Amino acid sequence: MSPSFSFHKLLTNARKLVPFLPPQPISPHTAKEQDAPLLSQLPPELRQMIWKTYFECIYTLYRETCFDFSHAPRCVTVMSERLPATHVAHISQINLNWELYRPLFLNVKDPGKYEILWVDIWEALAAMEGLKWLKVELRLAQPHQASEWTELEWTLWEGIKKVTHPSHFELILPFPAAASTREETLPCTIIRRVMSDESH
Repeated sequence: MSPSFSFHKLLTNARKLVPFLPPQPISPHTAKEQDAPLLSQLPPELRQMIWKTYFECIYTLYRETCFDFSHAPRCVTVMSERLPATHVAHISQINLNWELYRPLFLNVKDPGKYEILWVDIWEALAAMEGLKWLKVELRLAQPHQASEWTELEWTLWEGIKKVTHPSHFELILPFPAAASTREETLPCTIIRRVMSDESH
């Protein structure tokens, strides 16, 4: 390897070649069977070196990376199944832009799939003890339903209040606050971006 091929470049290549959410948890024992397509085309010596570097740098890779789940919010709920616990424990930054298709009815006996997903995502975030920076922006697929969201706002707080580990927790809501809301009791900073604000 030439001197110009620095450790930083090697780390960058490793992050490009190793899939974030593989079908099964990655471990040194099963890495060979789980090689990404690009990785499997490399010479064995380089492939082994990349895997070795990856596992030696787990802390840096996961601690310093901001994981963005905006294109697949459901992936938040399966991290513990697809990644080793040591990997998840090192994740410190998460960003999530989450489009909601209808108001959530969280206090019913038979919740729908969106209600279940809401609960599961907040429980997964609450379980991440290494999480230090969290930004969640909610968006409405049907902005005209904003008033309905305001009426149901009080039902949303139960899951959100469980997320207490981040020192920076920003929650962006696309509907006006309910009169009963006491934002100072929440573990996050609330920012309101209602449609009227965005139109100016």
